[in-house]
Amino acid sequence: MKKSNKKEIAFRNRVKETVSTIYTATSGTPLNEGFARYRKNGLFAHCGSILRQMGVIENIGNPTNPSYVWRADVEPSRKLFDDVIDAVKERHKNKGAKTAVKSISVPDILPVEVVPSSEPVRAVLALTNFTDQQLWDELKSRNYAIVGGKLSKTVYLQ
Repeated sequence: MKKSNKKEIAFRNRVKETVSTIYTATSGTPLNEGFARYRKNGLFAHCGSILRQMGVIENIGNPTNPSYVWRADVEPSRKLFDDVIDAVKERHKNKGAKTAVKSISVPDILPVEVVPSSEPVRAVLALTNFTDQQLWDELKSRNYAIVGGKLSKTVYLQ
């Protein structure tokens, strides 16, 4: 076996292992800390970015506080591994630039329909993004008032 073949096989195995780790971390429960804890090398960042561009994983959080989920309940297929390997090679060839990734629709690679979660996902918002008046108007719309110098909520019984 040639040295270049060994390198190619090792690279393909590293990418497959990385995609499998991303699948394990994002299937079932969302990965809330992003890929920062896995960044021992740049491969996790590249694979995660490529999978996001392909639409295989989705950020249900926000850009500053990401929460990644795998979009279906099946394991990654060989076609997905090959597409990610090709995209990583293309990025390496272009010195890590975020080049256009071949768009793949999720049903093409994952034959299971995506079932939305029954629980609503609450967005994490910083209060500093709102004015005092906007916050007070929201509290008033939820039946809050100031009574005796304290914030209280009025509940109407039916």
